[in-house]
Amino acid sequence: GLIWNWRKFHQKKYLGQWGTMPGMHHQLLIDDEANLGVILLSNVDLVFTSQSAKPISDGLIELCLSIFDHLKKESS
Repeated sequence: GLIWNWRKFHQKKYLGQWGTMPGMHHQLLIDDEANLGVILLSNVDLVFTSQSAKPISDGLIELCLSIFDHLKKESS
Protein backbone atom coordinates (compact mmCIF):
# COMPACT_ATOMS: atom_id res chain seq x y z
CA GLY A 1 0.00 0.00 0.00
CA LEU A 2 0.86 3.65 -0.02
CA ILE A 3 2.60 5.24 2.92
CA TRP A 4 1.88 8.97 3.27
CA ASN A 5 4.17 11.15 5.32
CA TRP A 6 5.07 14.75 6.04
CA ARG A 7 8.38 15.94 4.62
CA LYS A 8 10.08 19.27 5.20
CA PHE A 9 11.85 21.13 2.39
CA HIS A 10 13.09 24.72 2.74
CA GLN A 11 11.33 25.17 6.10
CA LYS A 12 7.92 24.15 4.66
CA LYS A 13 6.02 20.92 5.28
CA TYR A 14 4.54 18.91 2.40
CA LEU A 15 2.41 15.79 2.50
CA GLY A 16 3.87 13.25 0.15
CA GLN A 17 4.52 9.80 -1.14
CA TRP A 18 7.31 8.50 -3.34
CA GLY A 19 8.46 5.25 -4.78
CA THR A 20 11.06 3.58 -6.95
CA MET A 21 11.02 0.50 -9.13
CA PRO A 22 13.55 -0.56 -11.75
CA GLY A 23 13.42 2.08 -14.48
CA MET A 24 10.99 4.45 -12.73
CA HIS A 25 10.75 6.87 -9.84
CA HIS A 26 7.88 9.08 -8.72
CA GLN A 27 7.34 11.93 -6.29
CA LEU A 28 3.95 13.14 -5.12
CA LEU A 29 3.91 16.27 -2.97
CA ILE A 30 0.93 18.22 -1.64
CA ASP A 31 1.03 21.77 -0.28
CA ASP A 32 -2.11 21.73 1.84
CA GLU A 33 -1.90 25.47 2.63
CA ALA A 34 -1.90 26.45 -1.06
CA ASN A 35 -4.28 23.62 -2.04
CA LEU A 36 -1.82 22.41 -4.71
CA GLY A 37 -0.29 19.06 -5.57
CA VAL A 38 2.51 17.96 -7.88
CA ILE A 39 3.07 14.48 -9.27
CA LEU A 40 6.40 13.86 -10.97
CA LEU A 41 6.87 10.62 -12.92
CA SER A 42 10.35 9.86 -14.24
CA ASN A 43 12.09 7.13 -16.15
CA VAL A 44 15.16 7.12 -13.98
CA ASP A 45 16.79 4.10 -12.39
CA LEU A 46 17.51 5.08 -8.79
CA VAL A 47 19.43 2.52 -6.79
CA PHE A 48 19.68 4.12 -3.36
CA THR A 49 22.90 2.32 -2.56
CA SER A 50 24.72 4.10 -5.41
CA GLN A 51 26.57 7.41 -5.05
CA SER A 52 24.54 9.05 -7.82
CA ALA A 53 21.09 8.37 -6.33
CA LYS A 54 21.01 11.21 -3.75
CA PRO A 55 21.79 14.08 -6.18
CA ILE A 56 19.24 12.74 -8.66
CA SER A 57 16.56 12.33 -5.99
CA ASP A 58 17.32 15.81 -4.60
CA GLY A 59 17.08 17.24 -8.13
CA LEU A 60 13.66 15.69 -8.64
CA ILE A 61 12.44 17.17 -5.35
CA GLU A 62 13.80 20.60 -6.34
CA LEU A 63 11.93 20.26 -9.65
CA CYS A 64 8.68 19.61 -7.75
CA LEU A 65 9.31 22.63 -5.52
CA SER A 66 10.00 24.81 -8.58
CA ILE A 67 6.68 23.71 -10.07
CA PHE A 68 4.95 24.71 -6.82
CA ASP A 69 6.59 28.14 -6.96
CA HIS A 70 5.46 28.61 -10.56
CA LEU A 71 1.88 27.53 -9.82
CA LYS A 72 1.66 29.85 -6.81
CA LYS A 73 2.83 32.83 -8.94
CA GLU A 74 0.32 31.95 -11.66
CA SER A 75 -2.58 31.77 -9.20
CA SER A 76 -1.84 35.12 -7.52
